[in-house]
Amino acid sequence: MVRNKKKRNIIFFANTLWFLWNFKHELAKEFIKKGYTVNFVFLNDGYLSKSEKDQVEINIQKSKIGVFDVKKYKLNKNYYNILLSYTIKCILYSPLLFYKCDLKLANYDGLGRIFSSRLFYERVIRRFLEKTYFILHNFFFQHTVVLNSSDYIYLLNKSINNPSNISILPGTGINKEFFKFNPRYEIDFDKQYITMISRLNNQKGINNFLALVYIYNFIFKDLLNHSIKFRIVVPLKDVSKLKRLIKENKSINEFLLIEHYSLDVRKIYDSSICLVHPTMYGEGLPRIYLEAAACGVPVITTKNSGYVDFYEDFKTALIVEKNNPKQILDKIKELTQDPNLRRAIIDNAKNNFDKYFSNTNKQYLDIVGKLL
Repeated sequence: MVRNKKKRNIIFFANTLWFLWNFKHELAKEFIKKGYTVNFVFLNDGYLSKSEKDQVEINIQKSKIGVFDVKKYKLNKNYYNILLSYTIKCILYSPLLFYKCDLKLANYDGLGRIFSSRLFYERVIRRFLEKTYFILHNFFFQHTVVLNSSDYIYLLNKSINNPSNISILPGTGINKEFFKFNPRYEIDFDKQYITMISRLNNQKGINNFLALVYIYNFIFKDLLNHSIKFRIVVPLKDVSKLKRLIKENKSINEFLLIEHYSLDVRKIYDSSICLVHPTMYGEGLPRIYLEAAACGVPVITTKNSGYVDFYEDFKTALIVEKNNPKQILDKIKELTQDPNLRRAIIDNAKNNFDKYFSNTNKQYLDIVGKLL
């Protein structure tokens, strides 16, 4: 434990400003309340348009948080500097850019697809990363935070960490005043959608969702009592790419709404029958799951070790096998035609969120406090 009377400066270092705004703003405000100075440092803007970036920077600065492109950030040695690095790229860059920080924490929002891939070249990359992580976590970072027990076990099994310098902290801090519980017990089939929120990435399950749209409209149209609508929400830069991919397939193109992320995603949840997330790899714990639970939107997702701490089939979500769009459609049928099941999953997910996943910001401050 380090005793230091210098004023403490928290540096949130991540790939994008978009990530910091959406995922770490609430945590940063908690550090501000505790008397810390806080700076957001990022590699690029991410999915924000110019106008959105300007608005985000204004909102962040109103919270008394500094906003810096990494190329323009200079470490103030008069502070006790605490580095919080997020995502694999920034964790790897940290020793080069922030080696003079006094306390350094690596934060994994999931180990990434490379750590669950069976492809030969990605297995080679995985071995390299495991060796690199061993060096980083034994000679640079003092502590590691992961989102779930699966990643915790993996890092321990590979001797990258030991139990004394790694913590499990599920969730990323959801503002319950912003994401208010407004359960969708009743369905408006004319105004609500089966929704997927994702980047345009095959490993996220985009093609599974497209297959779902296709088989519903071309094969199983009569499976459900009501006609349903589908929607994918992607970053703005991915909208035109996705439209080009499906433009020649009328069974998909005519029945799929494509929208881009907005700063206020509540309207997406407000107009969703359910959220479908057919991911193919071991993600940590996607924030959209926590937001959906907080808002009262049921989720259908694939069987994945990264979610075992949050979801239980037929209790807090509906879980399907990977690459099985017909099974997803069957689950949609259950959610839309069994009001008791729908209500139970919505209420159980919200209770689970409130009990185990809504106090993570305070828990994170406690982790940092114990390391000082």
